Amino acid sequence: MLLFKVNFQNSLQRSLSNTEDECTHLKEMNERTQEELQELANKYNGAVNEIKDLSDKLKVAEGKQEEIQQKGQVEKKELQHKIEEMEEREQELQAKIEALQADNDFTNERLTALQVRLEHLQEKALKEHSSLGIQVDDFIPKINGSAEKERDEKRY
Repeated sequence: MLLFKVNFQNSLQRSLSNTEDECTHLKEMNERTQEELQELANKYNGAVNEIKDLSDKLKVAEGKQEEIQQKGQVEKKELQHKIEEMEEREQELQAKIEALQADNDFTNERLTALQVRLEHLQEKALKEHSSLGIQVDDFIPKINGSAEKERDEKRY
């Protein structure tokens, strides 16, 4: 029986030693797993923080983009308004140009008609004076002289 007890005790000691070894092994594995879990948690928290930072930057960029678009729309409307004003001004100026051109054409026609009439009158006067025997060259200084006299008299 003693031998049985000794064998049983030896068996229990081997079993205890194996259990202790297994417990040490499991404890080491648990520690490594905890370290890996802590590393993963740190990586996860870093990724979450990076995502938060990127989200904040994205919101800021979207806000700036919206502001730029709004300014662009306002500037576009202002430029369109200026274009419309300039087109209206161009039409007004074009109408004035046309009116002035028509007035100029009318004035030119009147001037041409007056020149033709003057030439006819000069020819008629020349013919009348030729028939009287007066030379035009003698007559013109007398006309100019009397016109100058009249101007001098009007001044005083």
